Amino acid sequence: MNIQEARTFVARFVQGKYTQEEHESFLQWVNGAPMDHIEAIAGEFETLQQQAVISGKPSSNWIGQLESRLDAISGGAVIPMRPRRNLVKVISWAAAAVLVIGTGAYFLMNKKAAQQQQIIAETDKAILPGTDKAELILADGSTVQLNEAANGILTEQGNSTIKKVNDRVLVYESKAAGGNGTEVYNTIKTPRGGQYQLILPDQTKVWLNAGSSIRFPVAFNGRERRVAINGEVYFEVAKNPSQPFKAVIAADLTPEGVSKGIGEVEVVGTHFNIMAYSNEPAIQTTLLKGSVKVVSGNLSKVLKPGQQAKIINFAVANDKLTVQDIPAAEELVSWKDGFFPGTSADVLMRQIARWYDVGLEFQGSIPEMKFEGKLPREAGIEDVLKILNANGIHTYLDKPNRKIVVKQL
Repeated sequence: MNIQEARTFVARFVQGKYTQEEHESFLQWVNGAPMDHIEAIAGEFETLQQQAVISGKPSSNWIGQLESRLDAISGGAVIPMRPRRNLVKVISWAAAAVLVIGTGAYFLMNKKAAQQQQIIAETDKAILPGTDKAELILADGSTVQLNEAANGILTEQGNSTIKKVNDRVLVYESKAAGGNGTEVYNTIKTPRGGQYQLILPDQTKVWLNAGSSIRFPVAFNGRERRVAINGEVYFEVAKNPSQPFKAVIAADLTPEGVSKGIGEVEVVGTHFNIMAYSNEPAIQTTLLKGSVKVVSGNLSKVLKPGQQAKIINFAVANDKLTVQDIPAAEELVSWKDGFFPGTSADVLMRQIARWYDVGLEFQGSIPEMKFEGKLPREAGIEDVLKILNANGIHTYLDKPNRKIVVKQL
Protein backbone atom coordinates (compact mmCIF):
# COMPACT_ATOMS: atom_id res chain seq x y z
CA MET A 1 0.00 0.00 0.00
CA ASN A 2 1.25 3.50 -0.85
CA ILE A 3 0.19 6.84 0.63
CA GLN A 4 -2.54 7.41 -1.95
CA GLU A 5 -4.02 3.97 -1.28
CA ALA A 6 -3.82 4.69 2.47
CA ARG A 7 -5.72 7.95 1.93
CA THR A 8 -8.41 6.10 -0.04
CA PHE A 9 -8.64 3.45 2.67
CA VAL A 10 -9.24 6.06 5.41
CA ALA A 11 -12.11 7.56 3.45
CA ARG A 12 -13.61 4.12 2.79
CA PHE A 13 -13.09 3.10 6.43
CA VAL A 14 -15.08 6.05 7.77
CA GLN A 15 -17.90 5.12 5.42
CA GLY A 16 -17.71 1.43 6.38
CA LYS A 17 -16.81 0.41 2.81
CA TYR A 18 -13.64 -1.61 3.24
CA THR A 19 -12.46 -5.20 3.48
CA GLN A 20 -10.51 -6.99 6.17
CA GLU A 21 -7.63 -7.44 3.72
CA GLU A 22 -7.53 -3.67 3.11
CA HIS A 23 -7.42 -3.03 6.84
CA GLU A 24 -4.55 -5.46 7.39
CA SER A 25 -2.68 -3.87 4.50
CA PHE A 26 -3.21 -0.45 6.08
CA LEU A 27 -1.78 -1.65 9.41
CA GLN A 28 1.31 -2.94 7.65
CA TRP A 29 1.69 0.39 5.89
CA VAL A 30 1.44 2.34 9.17
CA ASN A 31 4.17 0.25 10.76
CA GLY A 32 6.63 1.02 7.99
CA ALA A 33 5.59 4.43 6.62
CA PRO A 34 7.65 7.60 7.15
CA MET A 35 6.30 9.94 9.81
CA ASP A 36 5.49 12.69 7.30
CA HIS A 37 3.28 10.23 5.35
CA ILE A 38 1.54 9.16 8.55
CA GLU A 39 0.97 12.81 9.51
CA ALA A 40 -0.50 13.46 6.07
CA ILE A 41 -2.99 10.63 6.56
CA ALA A 42 -3.81 11.90 10.06
CA GLY A 43 -4.47 15.32 8.54
CA GLU A 44 -6.72 13.70 5.92
CA PHE A 45 -8.74 12.01 8.64
CA GLU A 46 -8.98 15.26 10.60
CA THR A 47 -10.42 16.95 7.54
CA LEU A 48 -13.07 14.23 7.30
CA GLN A 49 -13.77 14.80 10.99
CA GLN A 50 -14.30 18.54 10.53
CA GLN A 51 -16.62 17.97 7.61
CA ALA A 52 -18.69 15.55 9.66
CA VAL A 53 -18.86 17.87 12.68
CA ILE A 54 -21.02 20.28 10.67
CA SER A 55 -23.94 17.89 11.10
CA GLY A 56 -23.30 17.39 14.82
CA LYS A 57 -22.06 14.52 16.95
CA PRO A 58 -22.49 10.90 15.80
CA SER A 59 -25.90 9.38 16.31
CA SER A 60 -26.51 6.46 18.64
CA ASN A 61 -27.06 4.29 15.56
CA TRP A 62 -23.66 5.32 14.18
CA ILE A 63 -22.04 4.50 17.53
CA GLY A 64 -23.61 1.06 17.53
CA GLN A 65 -22.25 0.40 14.06
CA LEU A 66 -18.85 1.61 15.20
CA GLU A 67 -18.84 -0.79 18.16
CA SER A 68 -19.65 -3.72 15.91
CA ARG A 69 -16.91 -2.65 13.53
CA LEU A 70 -14.41 -2.47 16.40
CA ASP A 71 -15.34 -5.96 17.56
CA ALA A 72 -14.56 -7.23 14.09
CA ILE A 73 -11.20 -5.54 13.53
CA SER A 74 -9.43 -4.52 16.74
CA GLY A 75 -9.48 -7.84 18.57
CA GLY A 76 -10.62 -5.96 21.66
CA ALA A 77 -7.10 -5.88 23.17
CA VAL A 78 -5.39 -2.82 21.76
CA ILE A 79 -7.49 0.28 22.35
CA PRO A 80 -8.58 1.13 25.91
CA MET A 81 -12.13 2.48 25.96
CA ARG A 82 -14.92 3.22 28.41
CA PRO A 83 -17.74 0.71 29.06
CA ARG A 84 -20.29 0.82 26.26
CA ARG A 85 -23.07 2.10 28.46
CA ASN A 86 -21.13 5.40 28.77
CA LEU A 87 -20.00 5.62 25.18
CA VAL A 88 -22.91 7.71 23.93
CA LYS A 89 -22.18 10.40 26.54
CA VAL A 90 -18.45 10.64 26.17
CA ILE A 91 -17.71 10.04 22.51
CA SER A 92 -16.77 12.99 20.32
CA TRP A 93 -15.45 13.13 16.83
CA ALA A 94 -11.92 13.45 18.20
CA ALA A 95 -12.33 10.20 20.12
CA ALA A 96 -14.10 8.63 17.15
CA ALA A 97 -11.04 9.33 15.03
CA VAL A 98 -9.01 7.11 17.33
CA LEU A 99 -11.62 4.37 17.49
CA VAL A 100 -12.41 4.18 13.79
CA ILE A 101 -8.88 3.55 12.63
CA GLY A 102 -8.53 0.80 15.23
CA THR A 103 -5.10 -0.69 15.80
CA GLY A 104 -3.56 1.52 13.11
CA ALA A 105 -4.59 4.73 14.87
CA TYR A 106 -3.35 3.42 18.19
CA PHE A 107 0.07 2.79 16.69
CA LEU A 108 -0.02 6.16 14.93
CA MET A 109 -0.87 7.99 18.14
CA ASN A 110 1.88 6.25 20.07
CA LYS A 111 4.37 7.06 17.35
CA LYS A 112 3.30 10.73 17.27
CA ALA A 113 3.27 10.90 21.07
CA ALA A 114 6.86 9.64 21.17
CA GLN A 115 7.82 12.25 18.62
CA GLN A 116 6.08 14.98 20.64
CA GLN A 117 7.89 13.87 23.80
CA GLN A 118 11.16 14.16 21.92
CA ILE A 119 10.23 17.67 20.77
CA ILE A 120 9.36 18.64 24.36
CA ALA A 121 12.67 17.22 25.61
CA GLU A 122 14.56 19.14 22.95
CA THR A 123 12.62 22.30 23.80
CA ASP A 124 13.58 21.94 27.46
CA LYS A 125 17.22 21.88 26.37
CA ALA A 126 16.79 24.61 23.78
CA ILE A 127 18.50 27.94 24.31
CA LEU A 128 15.68 30.46 23.99
CA PRO A 129 15.43 34.24 24.44
CA GLY A 130 14.29 35.51 27.81
CA THR A 131 10.67 36.24 28.66
CA ASP A 132 8.58 38.28 31.10
CA LYS A 133 8.98 36.32 34.31
CA ALA A 134 9.77 37.15 37.91
CA GLU A 135 9.19 36.09 41.50
CA LEU A 136 7.37 38.31 43.99
CA ILE A 137 8.42 37.75 47.61
CA LEU A 138 5.83 39.05 50.06
CA ALA A 139 6.43 40.38 53.55
CA ASP A 140 5.74 37.00 55.19
CA GLY A 141 8.21 35.23 52.93
CA SER A 142 5.60 33.61 50.68
CA THR A 143 6.20 33.83 46.95
CA VAL A 144 4.20 34.39 43.77
CA GLN A 145 5.51 33.33 40.36
CA LEU A 146 4.33 36.33 38.36
CA ASN A 147 4.56 34.69 34.95
CA GLU A 148 2.15 31.99 36.18
CA ALA A 149 -0.31 34.33 37.92
CA ALA A 150 -3.43 35.58 36.14
CA ASN A 151 -3.96 39.26 35.42
CA GLY A 152 -5.92 41.12 38.10
CA ILE A 153 -5.62 41.61 41.86
CA LEU A 154 -3.08 39.23 43.39
CA THR A 155 -3.14 40.23 47.05
CA GLU A 156 -2.91 43.13 49.49
CA GLN A 157 0.18 44.18 51.39
CA GLY A 158 0.06 46.87 54.06
CA ASN A 159 -1.84 49.78 52.59
CA SER A 160 -1.50 48.69 48.96
CA THR A 161 -3.38 46.50 46.52
CA ILE A 162 -1.13 44.51 44.17
CA LYS A 163 -2.31 43.96 40.60
CA LYS A 164 -0.82 42.20 37.61
CA VAL A 165 -1.64 43.86 34.27
CA ASN A 166 -0.75 43.14 30.65
CA ASP A 167 1.01 39.88 31.65
CA ARG A 168 4.24 41.73 32.44
CA VAL A 169 3.61 44.66 34.81
CA LEU A 170 3.07 44.59 38.59
CA VAL A 171 1.22 47.62 39.95
CA TYR A 172 1.04 48.76 43.59
CA GLU A 173 -2.00 50.95 44.29
CA SER A 174 -2.20 52.77 47.63
CA LYS A 175 -5.69 52.59 49.09
CA ALA A 176 -5.29 55.77 51.17
CA ALA A 177 -2.71 58.34 52.19
CA GLY A 178 0.27 56.81 53.96
CA GLY A 179 0.50 56.67 57.71
CA ASN A 180 3.24 56.22 60.26
CA GLY A 181 2.91 52.49 60.75
CA THR A 182 5.64 49.90 60.38
CA GLU A 183 6.90 49.64 56.83
CA VAL A 184 6.09 46.43 54.97
CA TYR A 185 8.60 45.33 52.34
CA ASN A 186 8.26 43.26 49.17
CA THR A 187 10.94 42.01 46.78
CA ILE A 188 10.81 41.24 43.08
CA LYS A 189 13.49 39.05 41.52
CA THR A 190 13.98 38.22 37.86
CA PRO A 191 15.96 35.09 36.97
CA ARG A 192 18.54 34.87 34.24
CA GLY A 193 16.46 34.85 31.08
CA GLY A 194 13.74 37.01 32.67
CA GLN A 195 12.58 40.62 32.82
CA TYR A 196 9.67 42.46 34.44
CA GLN A 197 8.09 45.86 34.98
CA LEU A 198 6.88 47.42 38.21
CA ILE A 199 4.91 50.50 39.19
CA LEU A 200 5.64 51.50 42.79
CA PRO A 201 2.97 53.02 45.05
CA ASP A 202 4.28 56.54 44.30
CA GLN A 203 3.81 55.84 40.53
CA THR A 204 7.54 55.48 39.91
CA LYS A 205 8.05 53.12 36.97
CA VAL A 206 10.68 50.41 37.21
CA TRP A 207 12.10 47.96 34.65
CA LEU A 208 14.14 44.96 35.83
CA ASN A 209 16.59 43.30 33.47
CA ALA A 210 17.61 39.61 33.67
CA GLY A 211 19.10 38.45 36.97
CA SER A 212 18.02 41.55 38.92
CA SER A 213 16.05 42.40 42.05
CA ILE A 214 14.50 45.28 43.91
CA ARG A 215 13.35 45.51 47.54
CA PHE A 216 10.88 48.27 48.36
CA PRO A 217 8.22 49.32 50.90
CA VAL A 218 4.63 48.78 49.79
CA ALA A 219 3.93 52.38 50.88
CA PHE A 220 6.35 55.30 51.20
CA ASN A 221 5.53 56.75 54.59
CA GLY A 222 8.83 58.29 55.67
CA ARG A 223 10.80 61.40 54.73
CA GLU A 224 12.32 59.63 51.75
CA ARG A 225 11.48 56.89 49.26
CA ARG A 226 14.21 54.28 49.62
CA VAL A 227 14.59 51.07 47.62
CA ALA A 228 17.46 48.59 47.32
CA ILE A 229 18.51 47.02 44.03
CA ASN A 230 21.05 44.78 42.37
CA GLY A 231 21.48 43.63 38.81
CA GLU A 232 20.22 46.16 36.24
CA VAL A 233 17.24 48.40 36.86
CA TYR A 234 15.84 51.38 34.94
CA PHE A 235 13.81 54.03 36.79
CA GLU A 236 11.38 56.74 35.78
CA VAL A 237 10.93 58.39 39.15
CA ALA A 238 7.73 60.27 39.97
CA LYS A 239 8.49 63.81 41.14
CA ASN A 240 8.06 64.60 44.80
CA PRO A 241 10.59 67.21 46.04
CA SER A 242 9.42 66.82 49.64
CA GLN A 243 10.21 63.08 49.58
CA PRO A 244 13.49 62.34 47.73
CA PHE A 245 13.90 58.97 46.01
CA LYS A 246 17.00 56.93 46.89
CA ALA A 247 18.17 53.72 45.23
CA VAL A 248 20.67 51.79 47.33
CA ILE A 249 23.01 49.61 45.29
CA ALA A 250 23.16 46.50 47.44
CA ALA A 251 25.57 43.59 47.39
CA ASP A 252 22.66 41.39 48.44
CA LEU A 253 18.97 41.80 49.26
CA THR A 254 17.83 40.11 52.47
CA PRO A 255 14.42 40.04 54.18
CA GLU A 256 15.82 42.53 56.69
CA GLY A 257 16.83 44.88 53.89
CA VAL A 258 19.88 47.13 53.69
CA SER A 259 20.50 50.58 55.13
CA LYS A 260 23.73 51.14 53.25
CA GLY A 261 25.13 49.34 50.23
CA ILE A 262 27.98 49.64 47.73
CA GLY A 263 26.65 52.98 46.56
CA GLU A 264 23.55 55.14 46.47
CA VAL A 265 21.72 57.22 43.88
CA GLU A 266 19.55 60.10 45.09
CA VAL A 267 16.98 61.80 42.86
CA VAL A 268 13.83 63.92 42.97
CA GLY A 269 12.28 63.12 39.59
CA THR A 270 14.31 61.69 36.75
CA HIS A 271 15.02 58.87 34.29
CA PHE A 272 18.15 56.82 34.95
CA ASN A 273 19.60 53.33 34.71
CA ILE A 274 21.75 51.42 37.20
CA MET A 275 23.77 48.39 36.16
CA ALA A 276 25.20 46.71 39.25
CA TYR A 277 25.88 43.06 38.49
CA SER A 278 28.42 41.33 40.69
CA ASN A 279 30.36 40.04 37.66
CA GLU A 280 30.81 43.50 36.12
CA PRO A 281 34.01 45.47 36.87
CA ALA A 282 32.08 48.67 37.60
CA ILE A 283 28.66 49.81 38.74
CA GLN A 284 27.28 52.17 36.10
CA THR A 285 24.63 54.82 36.67
CA THR A 286 23.50 56.41 33.40
CA LEU A 287 21.31 59.53 33.46
CA LEU A 288 18.86 60.27 30.66
CA LYS A 289 16.71 63.02 32.17
CA GLY A 290 16.75 65.20 35.29
CA SER A 291 19.53 65.14 37.86
CA VAL A 292 20.96 62.54 40.22
CA LYS A 293 23.66 62.43 42.88
CA VAL A 294 25.74 59.26 43.01
CA VAL A 295 27.36 58.50 46.37
CA SER A 296 30.08 55.95 47.10
CA GLY A 297 31.62 56.11 50.57
CA ASN A 298 32.89 59.65 51.10
CA LEU A 299 32.73 60.44 47.38
CA SER A 300 29.78 61.93 45.51
CA LYS A 301 29.11 63.20 41.99
CA VAL A 302 26.13 65.02 40.50
CA LEU A 303 25.21 63.87 37.00
CA LYS A 304 23.72 65.78 34.11
CA PRO A 305 21.68 64.12 31.33
CA GLY A 306 23.95 62.16 29.02
CA GLN A 307 26.51 61.37 31.72
CA GLN A 308 27.47 58.11 33.39
CA ALA A 309 29.01 57.54 36.80
CA LYS A 310 31.13 54.47 37.48
CA ILE A 311 31.81 53.00 40.89
CA ILE A 312 34.86 50.78 40.42
CA ASN A 313 34.59 47.40 42.13
CA PHE A 314 38.33 46.75 42.20
CA ALA A 315 39.99 47.39 45.56
CA VAL A 316 43.18 48.63 43.86
CA ALA A 317 41.40 51.34 41.86
CA ASN A 318 42.88 54.81 42.37
CA ASP A 319 39.65 56.65 41.66
CA LYS A 320 36.61 54.62 42.67
CA LEU A 321 33.99 57.10 41.42
CA THR A 322 34.33 58.61 37.96
CA VAL A 323 32.00 60.48 35.57
CA GLN A 324 32.09 60.54 31.79
CA ASP A 325 29.92 61.89 29.00
CA ILE A 326 27.92 59.31 27.01
CA PRO A 327 27.05 60.61 23.50
CA ALA A 328 24.08 58.23 23.05
CA ALA A 329 23.03 57.40 26.60
CA GLU A 330 19.60 56.17 25.52
CA GLU A 331 21.26 53.33 23.59
CA LEU A 332 22.67 51.89 26.83
CA VAL A 333 19.15 51.44 28.22
CA SER A 334 17.64 50.03 25.02
CA TRP A 335 17.42 46.65 26.75
CA LYS A 336 14.08 47.75 28.23
CA ASP A 337 12.78 48.33 24.70
CA GLY A 338 13.83 44.91 23.41
CA PHE A 339 17.40 45.44 22.17
CA PHE A 340 20.89 44.60 23.31
CA PRO A 341 22.71 47.93 23.62
CA GLY A 342 25.72 48.90 21.60
CA THR A 343 28.54 48.67 24.13
CA SER A 344 31.94 47.11 24.68
CA ALA A 345 32.28 43.49 23.57
CA ASP A 346 32.78 42.05 27.05
CA VAL A 347 29.79 43.86 28.58
CA LEU A 348 27.63 42.92 25.59
CA MET A 349 28.56 39.25 25.82
CA ARG A 350 27.65 39.17 29.52
CA GLN A 351 24.30 40.81 28.66
CA ILE A 352 23.64 38.14 26.05
CA ALA A 353 24.64 35.32 28.40
CA ARG A 354 22.27 36.54 31.11
CA TRP A 355 19.37 36.98 28.65
CA TYR A 356 19.68 33.50 27.14
CA ASP A 357 20.67 31.97 30.50
CA VAL A 358 23.88 30.39 29.24
CA GLY A 359 27.48 30.26 30.38
CA LEU A 360 30.19 32.44 28.90
CA GLU A 361 33.84 31.62 28.25
CA PHE A 362 36.52 33.92 26.88
CA GLN A 363 39.34 32.04 25.18
CA GLY A 364 42.30 34.37 24.91
CA SER A 365 42.13 38.08 25.60
CA ILE A 366 38.81 39.87 25.80
CA PRO A 367 38.03 41.68 22.52
CA GLU A 368 38.89 45.36 22.87
CA MET A 369 36.15 46.73 20.67
CA LYS A 370 32.69 48.22 20.87
CA PHE A 371 29.71 46.78 19.07
CA GLU A 372 27.85 49.48 17.17
CA GLY A 373 24.15 49.11 16.58
CA LYS A 374 21.31 47.21 18.22
CA LEU A 375 20.56 43.50 18.39
CA PRO A 376 16.93 42.42 18.95
CA ARG A 377 16.59 40.48 22.19
CA GLU A 378 13.79 38.36 20.72
CA ALA A 379 16.16 36.90 18.09
CA GLY A 380 17.43 33.34 18.34
CA ILE A 381 20.83 33.01 19.95
CA GLU A 382 22.44 31.56 16.83
CA ASP A 383 21.23 34.53 14.78
CA VAL A 384 22.71 36.90 17.35
CA LEU A 385 26.06 35.12 17.25
CA LYS A 386 26.10 35.25 13.44
CA ILE A 387 25.75 39.03 13.60
CA LEU A 388 28.53 39.28 16.17
CA ASN A 389 30.84 37.14 14.03
CA ALA A 390 30.11 39.31 11.01
CA ASN A 391 31.16 42.33 13.10
CA GLY A 392 34.46 40.92 14.32
CA ILE A 393 33.39 39.40 17.66
CA HIS A 394 34.26 35.75 17.05
CA THR A 395 31.92 33.43 18.93
CA TYR A 396 30.45 29.97 18.74
CA LEU A 397 27.76 28.15 20.67
CA ASP A 398 28.74 25.11 22.72
CA LYS A 399 25.26 23.56 22.88
CA PRO A 400 26.06 20.46 24.99
CA ASN A 401 27.47 22.69 27.74
CA ARG A 402 25.00 25.57 27.19
CA LYS A 403 27.63 28.24 26.84
CA ILE A 404 28.94 30.83 24.43
CA VAL A 405 32.63 30.75 23.67
CA VAL A 406 34.32 34.00 22.59
CA LYS A 407 37.56 33.27 20.81
CA GLN A 408 40.15 35.75 19.67
CA LEU A 409 41.58 34.84 16.27
